Amino acid sequence: MPTIAIVDGIKIQMVYDEHAPAHFHATLGGDEVLITQATPDQDTHSVTLTWVNGATTVSRFAHLAGRGVFAALADPAVFVQVRVGERGRSLEWPGEIDFCADALWFEAHPEDAPKLVDVAPV
Repeated sequence: MPTIAIVDGIKIQMVYDEHAPAHFHATLGGDEVLITQATPDQDTHSVTLTWVNGATTVSRFAHLAGRGVFAALADPAVFVQVRVGERGRSLEWPGEIDFCADALWFEAHPEDAPKLVDVAPV
């Protein structure tokens, strides 16, 4: 995994050989944010996530369910089929619907997200 940048102690790496499409992983202090358990609530279209560091968060998907590529998530029978992806790096549903663990962590912990930095054109 090539390292793209290290910003405020967060290492950004490109991953191209794990699964399609190529994507980025962010690690904070040498620890990856990995999901260990996902518990769906079909009534609220939310998933309680347990992380490798012991933290728990709730990710909400009601605003996406039934829309575009996420249409299938409106079906409770599909929504409850959520699973933790390979090595805990994603949250996945049938039909190739997935969310990156890093993005879900940063959504719940915006203070941990890499800061955008203005870069002068070269």
